[in-house]
Amino acid sequence: MRCQGRIARESGWEESPGPARREAGWRPLRLALPLSLILWAALCFRPVSLPAQGTLEYDQVCGLDGLVVEGLDGIGTALGQSFIPALSGITFVQLQAVVYPVAGSATSRIYLREGGPAGPLLGASELLLITDNTLAVRTWFFPETIALAPGRTYYLGLEAAPANPATLGMSVSYLYGWPYSQGTLYANGAPSANADLWFRTGVVVPEPGAGVLLALALGGWAGWRGIRSRRQS
Repeated sequence: MRCQGRIARESGWEESPGPARREAGWRPLRLALPLSLILWAALCFRPVSLPAQGTLEYDQVCGLDGLVVEGLDGIGTALGQSFIPALSGITFVQLQAVVYPVAGSATSRIYLREGGPAGPLLGASELLLITDNTLAVRTWFFPETIALAPGRTYYLGLEAAPANPATLGMSVSYLYGWPYSQGTLYANGAPSANADLWFRTGVVVPEPGAGVLLALALGGWAGWRGIRSRRQS
């Protein structure tokens, strides 16, 4: 029995490690696990990503969620809405829009002007293709954020082009008597008293990049290690 330990070592077997060696062997795994959990949480709980790679921050809002209102034909009619921003930029515009009949489609674009329908052109949104006949909130994005001066009047003009103008149409929602005091609806270049488009404007706030998330994860891991060390001391 006295030779078992020596024979085991010579044949390639090692004696069982003691508690200190087991603790040292588990240490890398114990260090990696909290960091992995922090990285997983940082990636899983990021803000919802949108086509413009960020989250929407609203500025001007006229109309409530789920509000079904009267439709206004957007084909062959110069439709628009004036507004006064509170933010210093604009990245997107939202309208309630629908294409009819069922098998129709239409492309549309929103133009941004200063002052009114005849004001200087500041920019145009990307083309938006609508292919369904469901009244829904549609979002037009500008290629980049356009600088605005808070407190000044701007104008949003809608231009729609159906696949077949003879048989298709596109309508947008408007509100009559809605208490929006920062602008008004325009039809064929003329303001409409007590009427406004259902619309929203705002900017896209970029989501944090991978480097920022990694820095947050490392900072959280370092903080966790510090707290754990103080508890053990």
